[in-house]
Amino acid sequence: MDIETRCSFRRTRMPSRRERVLSIRLSDSELAEVQQAAGVCRLAVGAYVARAAVTQARDAHEQDSSALRELHMELAQTWTAISRVGTNVNQLAKVANSTGEVDHARLGPTLSFVRRALARVEETCLQITSRLP
Repeated sequence: MDIETRCSFRRTRMPSRRERVLSIRLSDSELAEVQQAAGVCRLAVGAYVARAAVTQARDAHEQDSSALRELHMELAQTWTAISRVGTNVNQLAKVANSTGEVDHARLGPTLSFVRRALARVEETCLQITSRLP
């Protein structure tokens, strides 16, 4: 939803004053666009710019939180997959310890699955690391 849609009514006065000052530079055409949009919203240019900036910052934060939730889900699914592999490895070890023979038909696919799961964990951890400050 763009800022013009969000500001279709005049906002009530803020309970506390805005005390921080931010200086920006705009070209003549950019200023004209901002002034026109502020007029449509029936807001002062400063109030309009403040609302637009805060709205953009909140949207960016929400998008980042959503991406982190997706990464968390990916890690949780990978954790479950690795736990299942652990069960398979334990079963293979039990057979190998009791009979002295290794079931190569099951060992190959199990190790392949472990490699894929670990690659997913590594990729997800790298994505998380890239988002950390």
